[in-house]
Amino acid sequence: MALRFLYKTTADKQLFGNIHQLTMLADAKHGDTGLLGPLNLLFGDVPRPAVATLALGVLLNLTAPFKRQSVFSFLLVALAATGFFIFADCCSYDRRNSVWVFAFLIPAAFSGFITATGWFARGREAASDTGPDTGKA
Repeated sequence: MALRFLYKTTADKQLFGNIHQLTMLADAKHGDTGLLGPLNLLFGDVPRPAVATLALGVLLNLTAPFKRQSVFSFLLVALAATGFFIFADCCSYDRRNSVWVFAFLIPAAFSGFITATGWFARGREAASDTGPDTGKA
């Protein structure tokens, strides 16, 4: 089965299938807008508060940058960024093709909120810790 698929995709010397046609569709849709067209397609229907919440959640990972959770979140953001450039190049002819980028951004944002909650809780505990209670008033 896999060999048959490999033969069909490479028989016409098109290893990547119809990527050229998809790239032409994306270029025809956005013209010479660079990354602004695909960016507008990605975030066009998403409410501004949701975009701000995603951005804040991702940035909150910087409160503890060396925790495993934050490093994993940074990897998710790197995958989303790389995926966005691929989306912008070949797949930005339709809005439905952009949804998978959010599959990386949403867990990264949740991770940031969880990391920041722990960071703020540690800061609050340190601020309320005034030392041992001696019982003298």
